[in-house]
Amino acid sequence: MSITKFLRANWDRVGGGLSIIAGLVTLIVGYQRISGAHPVSAQLPYLISGGLLGIFLLGFGGLLWVSADLRDEWRQLWLIRDALVRLSAEQSASAGAPLAQWLIDINGDEAETSSNGSRRAHASERS
Repeated sequence: MSITKFLRANWDRVGGGLSIIAGLVTLIVGYQRISGAHPVSAQLPYLISGGLLGIFLLGFGGLLWVSADLRDEWRQLWLIRDALVRLSAEQSASAGAPLAQWLIDINGDEAETSSNGSRRAHASERS
């Protein structure tokens, strides 16, 4: 797998990791600068720039990482749903009755699957 393909597929994980690293570096640099400044008035700019920016970057990185994990979970759920739809369709064809129609029409339209079993995105997912 090439690096561009990896970055394109995992942009949120890479962005989250870089943001967490940048946040940690910002906090460390801010701490070192604030420890060298003795009057409180000289510490405030480092506290605001180093502390708040570092905490923001850590939170943003965590948000991107959780978003990537949720996207993986949804992908797995769609694979399970598509397998259940195919199984239900096969059983319906052999038994002559719809066994689990609610699986086929959860979102108001039938899942389109190709011959290899991968699911194509619905119109609502593409936009």
